[in-house]
Amino acid sequence: MSHFFAYISRLRWIQRWSLMRNAIPEDVATHSWEVGTLAHVLGVIHNNQNPNNKIDAHKLATCGLYHDATEVITGDMPTPVKYHSKAMRNAYKGVEQRAEKELLNLLPTEMHEAF
Repeated sequence: MSHFFAYISRLRWIQRWSLMRNAIPEDVATHSWEVGTLAHVLGVIHNNQNPNNKIDAHKLATCGLYHDATEVITGDMPTPVKYHSKAMRNAYKGVEQRAEKELLNLLPTEMHEAF
């Protein structure tokens, strides 16, 4: 299991490719934390405004935290390249799926669904 967390901790070293110029380069770990935080707060807001139609804000946060975890293996590919054509999208999805399996296989099988 420690190998999984060793991989995840390396997300801070993966520089993120941004569509907009940034004064400070962004890493994947920081981006994932921001996405997780925003997903959580949006879920909380939704639940406050829709008491009869609640969603799991904690699950949203978790999805946000791990949504780019495979990039510790693949790196962050520029969006215009990743989505240039249907063939590129499909090829990249295949690479991401293999990276996801590689990461999940570092965890005990009973933990796969949670991650």
